Amino acid sequence: IDPVHHMHGHIFSAFFKGDAKFPAIALMTSGGHTQLWKIDSPFEKDIKVIGTTKDDAIGEVFDKVARKLKLGFPGGPLIDKLAQKGNGNIDFRINITNDFDFSFSGIKTKVINYIHKQNQTNNEIILEDLAKSFQDAIFEPLIEKTKMAINEFKPKTLILGGGVSANTQLRSEFEKLHENTLIPDMKYTTDNASMIAIASDIMNSYKE
Repeated sequence: IDPVHHMHGHIFSAFFKGDAKFPAIALMTSGGHTQLWKIDSPFEKDIKVIGTTKDDAIGEVFDKVARKLKLGFPGGPLIDKLAQKGNGNIDFRINITNDFDFSFSGIKTKVINYIHKQNQTNNEIILEDLAKSFQDAIFEPLIEKTKMAINEFKPKTLILGGGVSANTQLRSEFEKLHENTLIPDMKYTTDNASMIAIASDIMNSYKE
């Protein structure tokens, strides 16, 4: 049995949820990675990164915003819970480039500057609204660039993986993008042995 790269683990753990057909597009969202992958087969030579983050990974931005708000760690689940009760009435959005790469530093800066300004002027920060507005801004490039990849490569399967794939709003928006969308069970969204075992079984099952 060949070793399994942990990013391939994120990708193939989603196959447990349904019928994966190739080619596929996978969006990986975690504390260390934000990447779009094109997968022509389960063999490593046919798995290629077509887009990646130029600065912070998306999970890292969640943690930094949560830390600035003194919410705790990890930031993703805490912000997700707040956002479910909030309104997206603060504009943290950025211009979306016409390629497959990501950049979240602009959104991070907008959010942190907003927090500083509200604190300096003694204005109340409505955490729920900030959280929802932040999520609207940071998920927009993920969704739009995934749409671009779908239009260009015409995948038969769309996959979401990584720790941020546990986010309620992202899961809801992502599953609308393709008729065959695979999102792993919550227990497989973070790095764990089960996800690697599933991926290993699936990848090796394709070997001749």
